[in-house]
Amino acid sequence: MIPTYYINKLDDPNKITNDLVGSVIAYFKMAENFKNKTEIQPDLEVIKMQMANRAYTGKPIGLDALKRKIFKQSDKKVGADTNTYKFISRFMDMQLYGEESKSILKKFAEDSKIGKFFGLAGKEVNFSKVIHSIKNYGQLLGLGLNLAVGATGMATAFLAQLGMAANGRYFDFSSFSKAYFNMVSNLFGIV
Repeated sequence: MIPTYYINKLDDPNKITNDLVGSVIAYFKMAENFKNKTEIQPDLEVIKMQMANRAYTGKPIGLDALKRKIFKQSDKKVGADTNTYKFISRFMDMQLYGEESKSILKKFAEDSKIGKFFGLAGKEVNFSKVIHSIKNYGQLLGLGLNLAVGATGMATAFLAQLGMAANGRYFDFSSFSKAYFNMVSNLFGIV
């Protein structure tokens, strides 16, 4: 079932917000999201069902091939058993129904050496959030703070625009040089 939010009474009245505009916008977004998801839900379920019922054939490799040869098993595989179907199914459930992956929770014992070392003795830690934070940090370092990626993108865009200027269909060299000079002179103001 597609989730709906902001329609049940709150258990704690102190959690009621005074931000009327923000509340109306959040409710409108939820209602629009519900309407759009409800429209596409049947099509997505049909796609998922078709993938689950389809028989796939493939050439097994390694130990899987040896096992099939010894036990005279067929190379056909039901769609619901494939990794592609499992991924698509989890993805659709997450996007359509709001079913996110389960959190990995661990409670450290009071006498745990690791818990004491990190100051987590007796506390519950959500390792899903820890792993997500590490992933975001890696993405930030790999993409956001990586000057080589930015320089490569800038050089690629420069060469593409230089080619377009040479073509002369959309703009010429004088327009290109003025725009590029303007962009470079304001580069630090943009950042």
